[in-house]
Amino acid sequence: MKKIFLLAAAALMLTFSAQARKLTFYIGDTPITSGETVAFEDIVVDDYGDWKEVTMKPDLYITTDIYTSKLTVTARCTSGESIQMCAGGACERGTTVTKKNVTINPGNKLNLMFDYIVELEADEEIPTVVTEFEAQDGDYTETHITFTLVMGKDAGITLIENNHSLRGIRGGVAYDVESDTSLQLFTLEGVRVLDATVNGTGSLNLGLNPGIYVYTLGAQSGKLYIK
Repeated sequence: MKKIFLLAAAALMLTFSAQARKLTFYIGDTPITSGETVAFEDIVVDDYGDWKEVTMKPDLYITTDIYTSKLTVTARCTSGESIQMCAGGACERGTTVTKKNVTINPGNKLNLMFDYIVELEADEEIPTVVTEFEAQDGDYTETHITFTLVMGKDAGITLIENNHSLRGIRGGVAYDVESDTSLQLFTLEGVRVLDATVNGTGSLNLGLNPGIYVYTLGAQSGKLYIK
């Protein structure tokens, strides 16, 4: 009897492990790690002389490993532009779009049908559009995932973030350097918001607004997205 009970318990555990819920965002065929920042610079500009139409339309998808009809997906444009997302239903536009009770089958990539389209004067600058995405399957908090999408001509995220020497966090920066290193941070308009010497591993919460900033870290320089 004891052996039968142990076998039944093992089978039950396998069933639960097989039903582990997981959501994954994609850009094209590339999965996006939760918490990652993704850059998109493919801009379509239709020039009509006195004005132009700008379209940014990344191929964003989401997948699940278990059927659900209670998926919630939110796109929140922290840079203030009006975005659009459909996610398998009626398209909605605004600075924040939330789609609730979305149905998705395992193995299928649900097209979020996300875009930013705007009409600008001929001499107007194309904006950098920053959008934070999050998704969750019903009340299963363990399925909660996020990522940040940066679109526009200033979208390029420097590779320095990949080696963790410097990375953007909410309101500031985190660093990991081996010796005293000069760190400066500027807005895109050239306003200096940080001038410090850092060493070791740490972070600086500066209360900065989300967006793209220019940095110098020792001899390295580039752009950095701060959440």
